[in-house]
Order: sequence, then structure tokens, then C-alpha cells
Amino acid sequence: MSFRSLLNKRCDVEQVTDTIDAYGTSTRAWAIRHRSLACRVIPLNRADSVEQSIRDKESVKRLVKIMTEYKSGITETDRILFSSSYYHIKLVRNPGNMHHHLEIECELIE
Repeated sequence: MSFRSLLNKRCDVEQVTDTIDAYGTSTRAWAIRHRSLACRVIPLNRADSVEQSIRDKESVKRLVKIMTEYKSGITETDRILFSSSYYHIKLVRNPGNMHHHLEIECELIE
């Protein structure tokens, strides 16, 4: 089985851009870096994804690992759109620095 055959979903990678609006004000916007990127999404069940008490509120960090073929330029300042939800990129790994694939750890933006 090839690595590519394991990539059974699609996602978009977006980068933040600074633009100037009609009034000359700098505005942040999101632009597509990679559209319809083949990927595999794996839920992470680690200690930092369990419930935490924050100011007497319970919250759950929903973490996933997204595997893709290697694409240059993806960084922790980008975000991923998958299945109508946005994910903040926490870590981008290029295993063995081989430029074969990326392992991207993300947290759901709520």
C-alpha cells in the first residue's frame, strides 16, 4: 500500500496576509496557500487533549495530526480548513528531513 493511498481526505491550508482596505487601514485576512490537499486526519489522544479546568470551566482541546505529502512553506502561523472546521497549526514535522511527507499537529479553533 502506497503512502498516497492512505490520504483519504482533503483540506485547505490558509496563510494570514496583511492587506490595505479602501480606507488605508491594515487588515488581516486569510488566503489559500494549498487548496484541496490530500490528507489523512488522525485524532490525538494525549494528555494535553484531555479535559482541563480553566477558570472553573471545563474545556477540551481537540487535537489532530494531519498527514500530507510534502509541501513547502507550511508553518505554525497557518491554519487548516477541514470538514468545515478550522484548525490552528501547532507543529509541522518533516520526518527525517526527507521531504516525503509532513506530519502537522493541529488544535481545533472554537
